[in-house]
Amino acid sequence: MITDYILGGGDSGLDLVRSIRENPEKGDVPIIVLTGYDTPARKIELFKAGADDYIPKPPLKEEILIKIFNHLTKKKVLDRLKGKIRELESLYIKDPLTGLYNRNVIEDFLLKEFERAKRHNYDIGFIMADLDKFKEINDKFGHLTGDKVIKTFAQIILNNIRKTDYGIRYGGEEFLIVCPHMDYQQVIRKAEEMRKELEEANVDGIKITASFGVTSLGLHPDKSLEELIDIADQALYNAKASGRNTVKFL
Repeated sequence: MITDYILGGGDSGLDLVRSIRENPEKGDVPIIVLTGYDTPARKIELFKAGADDYIPKPPLKEEILIKIFNHLTKKKVLDRLKGKIRELESLYIKDPLTGLYNRNVIEDFLLKEFERAKRHNYDIGFIMADLDKFKEINDKFGHLTGDKVIKTFAQIILNNIRKTDYGIRYGGEEFLIVCPHMDYQQVIRKAEEMRKELEEANVDGIKITASFGVTSLGLHPDKSLEELIDIADQALYNAKASGRNTVKFL
């Protein structure tokens, strides 16, 4: 973008530059300012406002074209770099097989969510789920089929959670679902819906089930995030001990 230092109607090009830089959608647009005063003070003023470059008047056509080309080239490189950074950030917190979060999200995001819940006094529901007899499936049908089973369950989780929830591949065949603003009764219903949907799923003719453990911050208001995850895991253990393919809460 090219603008003059002095705009029509007495408006300032500096104000235009500042408003663009404050706009999150347009803030990275390259800005070149035309100015009639090529002084150190004017340069500092322009760069502080957020201009990328300036051209003294009267401008040379060749100089304008070269600077436009250079800044557009630099922006393309920066856009590609930002895209790579987003990919790396996604790899850091996402499980590549399932598209769910991985355990890194617990420290990076869940802890902040937990602290907000404590501060603003809202509940958080926790579901720990584990595929039943998954090792037998892997041993009998192979790891490719095992991966299909994991992806099938992960998709069921994704289909049943909100954008504000966290679906996490916690271990090999173990999953953690965290639901802000939901109490234990709501997450019990959510777990039961996922249990039934998985029970009805079909992966290469194999019957698949999972066991679920549920708890909530409201049930244990004095517990830490780590302790609540452990309680959900204990509830999961109880579900396994009671015959699998069921939902238990603590």
